[in-house]
Amino acid sequence: FRFNQRNMDNWQTAYRQIQGITDVDLLLVGGDLTRDGALHDFEYEVAKRELDALPYPYYAVPGNMDTCNKHTDKNGATGREDIRLNVTAEQLDSFVPFFGDFPWSFVHKNVRFSGFYAAVAGSGLSYETRMWHWLESELPSLPHAAHHVVT
Repeated sequence: FRFNQRNMDNWQTAYRQIQGITDVDLLLVGGDLTRDGALHDFEYEVAKRELDALPYPYYAVPGNMDTCNKHTDKNGATGREDIRLNVTAEQLDSFVPFFGDFPWSFVHKNVRFSGFYAAVAGSGLSYETRMWHWLESELPSLPHAAHHVVT
């Protein structure tokens, strides 16, 4: 477990600020809910418990800290084992029970909000197949809104 008190302090500061916002309809979370969520379910549990306590809905997609990195066939700089950090279907599967399936899209106040995890591009995982199908076929067929926000 790679606990870092500074990360937790930063999250608690942000969480208090989020709690102080009263004129909000929803929250979009663009990933990195955890430090090592795919390795430690309790990190997902804590993040979910805190987000569930907010008085408005939230919509989340995973980030590389939750599920590991985009796919590569080469290691990075000296000492980096990037291939070992490639995202896997199992890691993505571990996110879903806590924060729901992705990609997702909905309209609120004539604004379409859509979320997907682009790090699966080039992975060959079923999540990549689903992402491309959603982007190319499903998303374009959804009703249009005045604006579109994508995370």
